[in-house]
Amino acid sequence: MNLYGRQAMERWARLAPTSLATMDRPQEFFEDLGEEIGVRVAQLIPDLAGPDSPSESVLEKTGRLNAAKAQAEEIAFSELVTPSPETTSEDAYQEWRATNGLSLDWLADWAETSQSRDSAAMPIEELASQHGLPEEFLRELQQQENPYRFLLQNEQLLEARLRARFATRPTED
Repeated sequence: MNLYGRQAMERWARLAPTSLATMDRPQEFFEDLGEEIGVRVAQLIPDLAGPDSPSESVLEKTGRLNAAKAQAEEIAFSELVTPSPETTSEDAYQEWRATNGLSLDWLADWAETSQSRDSAAMPIEELASQHGLPEEFLRELQQQENPYRFLLQNEQLLEARLRARFATRPTED
């Protein structure tokens, strides 16, 4: 495997470790990819380096060609070796939390709104079912003079329940 193949494999290991681990014949894949990158770099260098100048020194020419090679490698890698970074389970959880609409502010507003007799707030049973929160916890939250402070005091319990709910949620295929 050439240098480009090894660098590509290292990039995949960093950005897409699961994809790399499940890849059929990774050695062969990265050997071929390394060769393809080498061909692409060789194609790009002449255009990026431009023509020789009669007045340039050997040192200047070497610098121009090395800069063209570095730029060609960057281009080839961006074209051929940029796996999409994988989403971690923590990223997925945070996205679920953000789209689920269940923030401390939302829960505090729900508690204050639901204290009114003619409230159109979501019933405790439905809220408990949708978010995996104990009905007893929600009833206690409803009774608080300052629901937000109660939520802050019980933030670890709330977080643990939400993580458990996330872990058991139905997933889309």
